[in-house]
Amino acid sequence: MAATKLSIYNQVLVRLGEAELAAITDDQNSRRILDVIYDDVLEQVLTNGPKDGWRFTKTRTNVDVDSTSITAFADGGTDTNVTAASHGLLAGEMVKIEDTTSYNGDWVITAVDDENTFTIDTTFVADDATGTAGWTSYEHDYRYAEPSNCLQVLHAQVSGIELVDWESEGGYVLTSLEDTSIDMLYLKSITTTTLFPPWFTKVLILTLAIELVYSLTQSSTGTEKLVNELEQIVKPKAMALDNRQGYKEEYNNDWVNAGR
Repeated sequence: MAATKLSIYNQVLVRLGEAELAAITDDQNSRRILDVIYDDVLEQVLTNGPKDGWRFTKTRTNVDVDSTSITAFADGGTDTNVTAASHGLLAGEMVKIEDTTSYNGDWVITAVDDENTFTIDTTFVADDATGTAGWTSYEHDYRYAEPSNCLQVLHAQVSGIELVDWESEGGYVLTSLEDTSIDMLYLKSITTTTLFPPWFTKVLILTLAIELVYSLTQSSTGTEKLVNELEQIVKPKAMALDNRQGYKEEYNNDWVNAGR
């Protein structure tokens, strides 16, 4: 049977000898504590699984480089004002401008008026009214926005080949090796309990129990048995079951029999 939040709560409470809930809104101190810790513990368990993450949380997507079209340049006195819708840039960052007549290059952003305009540290020449603007830096040339439901990026690839210089920072993947688009393999946030595999649910329940017993007693002694069970029995078994959710070549001894 698929898990519900209520069934998860009740299995946690049963493990600790607490009264079960009739509803997820019951006026019970342990329920209120579970409400407080649940989201953080769920995110922890989603990311702290096998080395490359639980299979059911993995998602692949293609992401275009973080850039936007420029529609106007204007005189800003000693600087130049640039209009580029939803540019996503901040004052103090650097911008790479391409496909213009007068402004190609990397410039420091001296000010950001709003989400559609920013100022660069160069004298106005003319309104080229064209070009692209994208984030850049001294360490990495390009960035790619991580999906809003991303917990952790696992791989950044182009045509199946791993980029060797990428890093995740501030909700973006930064790299100097690709200027168009990349494929991201990432762990996504999943909050719908019916999507949890049974083995993952067991790890979540035990982790919640560990956090709850400490919150109720403020003592670490009551958690030792639960921690040992999680690390020595439940989690290794869950990882083994999760690992089965992919193709495994069956043993074949036809070549042995053919030689007899």
